[in-house]
Amino acid sequence: MCRVRAVSEGVLTLRELNRSTLARQLLLERKRLSPAAVIERLVGMQAQWPSAPYVGIWTRTTSFRREALERKLASADVVKATVMRQTLHLVTRRDYALLRAALSETNFPWQTSEAKRLAPLVRALAAAGPVTTSEALAHLEHEHGLTGIRARRAWRATRVRAHLLHHHETALLHGSPGGRFVALEEPEAHDPTEARAEILRRYLAAFGPASRRDIGAWSMMHVPELARALERLEPLRRFRDEHGRELLDVQRAAAGRRNPRTRSVPAEVGQRAACVRGSDACAPGAIQKDSHPHERRRRADVPHRRVRRRHLARRERPRRT
Repeated sequence: MCRVRAVSEGVLTLRELNRSTLARQLLLERKRLSPAAVIERLVGMQAQWPSAPYVGIWTRTTSFRREALERKLASADVVKATVMRQTLHLVTRRDYALLRAALSETNFPWQTSEAKRLAPLVRALAAAGPVTTSEALAHLEHEHGLTGIRARRAWRATRVRAHLLHHHETALLHGSPGGRFVALEEPEAHDPTEARAEILRRYLAAFGPASRRDIGAWSMMHVPELARALERLEPLRRFRDEHGRELLDVQRAAAGRRNPRTRSVPAEVGQRAACVRGSDACAPGAIQKDSHPHERRRRADVPHRRVRRRHLARRERPRRT
């Protein structure tokens, strides 16, 4: 069958990309949304540090109360799990099932033969209640002869494979980020390609317009996997950035064109606001290669957070898993 080449709808400036990011990330104006609705809209919120999602939700909503989020955590409607980029996120239980299916064909550590072999045994260890990292490592050494770095790698991969998630108390505002883990029920099964298509559709709605490279860096999925999923989303809107790169977007999404009723935000301020308020607020396509070196990206959606203004400067904490 002959394919019709999609035509670009036009060029989006850096300013327009910034405005698109701020609007889609709920950073132009606050909305009356529940914590779970915000988390789903953003396809998860990074949670390497317990306070980060609280600040992120408060920034975006009009009536946030921490108790509302903590009730969702206690009931496991929202869970703290290792998902995109092998980093910790708060995601809804529905999205956890979608993400695990979407990532199931990518060569992550939890897809190794060792992880598959050990997963049932580690899950059985958590059947009686929460298990700590030290208890799990002792078990792996005693029962399987695994020690040192090999044991730690096996434990990390195996607990993800076995759906052992961080205890909800580690996600509380004043909770310790360190490790107790509980077994979650086996998530609902989804077709991997359909799951990827749904996740990418919502990623574009929350972060787009974005290039294929941006999508890959955000998801860490392989190019063929992304291509098959994006085909399910056609017809997609197409734009170009100021450097000629193709940007993809979902239909009926605001592409950053200025609305005269919204308050003007300078492009530089908009980009810094998006990046400093949280890595989930940084649109990959909105970061230029020739920008200030302190504003270049390390990963596609987690720019270096040091900026020239002292009151915005902060060091990126070590990644926690």
